[in-house]
Amino acid sequence: MNSSLACIPCLLNQTLNAVRYVSSDAKQHEETMREVLSLASTLDFAVPPPAIVRIIHERIRNSTGVVDTYEAEKKRANRM
Repeated sequence: MNSSLACIPCLLNQTLNAVRYVSSDAKQHEETMREVLSLASTLDFAVPPPAIVRIIHERIRNSTGVVDTYEAEKKRANRM
């Protein structure tokens, strides 16, 4: 399955959610979102969405310094 323009809102929403998991700093959120928005302008829509998400999460890791953005959520889910 190829990506499409309809994928962009979901990718941006995932980005904001992920960066909010690891940081409460609004400036960090804005910087990361701007970086991903810039990336979105160059996306190759022939690439499947999971490949794009991998690239986005790599940017999030680089931007925040957090290796596993969902680590706390995984631990919470496992405790339940």
